[in-house]
Amino acid sequence: MQGNFFRVERINDRSIEDLNKYVYNKVKQIIEGGKPAAIKVEAYKAQRSLTANRLVWVWHGEIADYLNSIGKRVDILKENENGKLEKIGDRPYEKEDIHYQMKAKFLGMVKIKCGNSIREEPRNSSDLEHNDFCYWMSQIEEMAFDYWGLVLKVQAKDEYSRYKEAQLI
Repeated sequence: MQGNFFRVERINDRSIEDLNKYVYNKVKQIIEGGKPAAIKVEAYKAQRSLTANRLVWVWHGEIADYLNSIGKRVDILKENENGKLEKIGDRPYEKEDIHYQMKAKFLGMVKIKCGNSIREEPRNSSDLEHNDFCYWMSQIEEMAFDYWGLVLKVQAKDEYSRYKEAQLI
């Protein structure tokens, strides 16, 4: 969620008074800064945390490092004049490659139309709410173990560990 927000869980005189004061001060600050203000009210959604996001990128790096250590490479392809793909080179795996693959495999693909062209790309992991992001992480962790025997780093008290513990209860 971008910008400033004020979360309201219960409606009572105190919460409405606090909300009015908060909105007034924020709008005043923006207008005094020479810009118009906009107010958006929507249902609260628990977004993924930065710690969970950092951990998933650590995992992508671990997987890429492992694939590189066993000699796996990313093939670079080019479409020839007959419309067939041919390999023109290769390079080591990077964590961005793993991120793309994990999004495509577990989050699915969407079609994007830009002008007259249509391309397909994975859904954005940044759109996932907290529990969905943690579930995606569990899919990555399971695949790393099942496919490659990798045990990915997890800190004992991080958000993902708490999510996993809650699933066991």
